[in-house]
Amino acid sequence: MILLFIFDNISGIIMRESKIPNYRPKFQTPFYPWLPVLAVGSYCLLLFEMGRIPIFISAAFCITGWLSRMVDSRFRVQSISALMHIVERISALPCSLWPVPLMKEMNISEP
Repeated sequence: MILLFIFDNISGIIMRESKIPNYRPKFQTPFYPWLPVLAVGSYCLLLFEMGRIPIFISAAFCITGWLSRMVDSRFRVQSISALMHIVERISALPCSLWPVPLMKEMNISEP
C-alpha cells in the first residue's frame, strides 16, 4: 500500500507538470508541489523504517511489474507517456522532430 501512495503522488506530479491538454483534474492538490513531495519523502522514510523485508518485497513488486510490462506490452503499445511531454516541453522540440537515435533510445516509434 505504501508503494501505491508513493507512485500516486509521483504520477500526480508528472501528470500536472506534463501540461497535457486533455488532463483536467476536478481536484487540485493544495500546496502543490510541496505536499506531494513531502508525502513521497514521508512514505519512503516510513518504508525504510519498517526494515529490510518490506524493502525487498517492495523491490520485488517493482521489478515484477517492470518485467511484465516489458514482456507483455512493449511491442504492442504505441503511445507517448506523460513524462515524454515534460521532456518535449523542456527541450522545446516536438517529439516528431527528435533525432531517430534519441527516439530509439527512448523506445518511441517513428511517426
